[in-house]
Amino acid sequence: MPATKNKIVPKITNEKGIEKNDIVTLSYMLVDEKDNVVDCSTEEQPLVLQYGKTIINKELEKQLKGKKVNDIIILKQALKTNAPLIELTLDDLDDENVYEFQEGQTIELTITEKPNLFVIEKLDVQAGRFFVRYKNPYEGSILKNIIKIEKIRKHKK
Repeated sequence: MPATKNKIVPKITNEKGIEKNDIVTLSYMLVDEKDNVVDCSTEEQPLVLQYGKTIINKELEKQLKGKKVNDIIILKQALKTNAPLIELTLDDLDDENVYEFQEGQTIELTITEKPNLFVIEKLDVQAGRFFVRYKNPYEGSILKNIIKIEKIRKHKK
């Protein structure tokens, strides 16, 4: 704030902060209960959204209203996922120990480009098939999302 002869004069600004339809650029860092980074944005790939139009977390949308550039929001939430069941055949696996699998067992599978953990939900050895569900390693954890407002492009009315 500018000072004039022992008086502090507040800086006057007419910046309204985030309003409906503004284009907002955010950076974020998602950390677990031990402050290990789970996910984060990069300078090259920030999170960009149109406030009031882009579907986002309801709590984040509420917190963003009126925020200004460089403001920080911290959201804590328990992670709950509802991953779909995936049907596989025993022939899909390279493991010779497939007949030792049990329902409820956690196994590592590479279904996309990287290995992930899955839980065997249902196993039908006679039919040669089984059903797995992705097991998120953070399921049930409290995750903290630290979000910084990087840029606001005002909507032209």
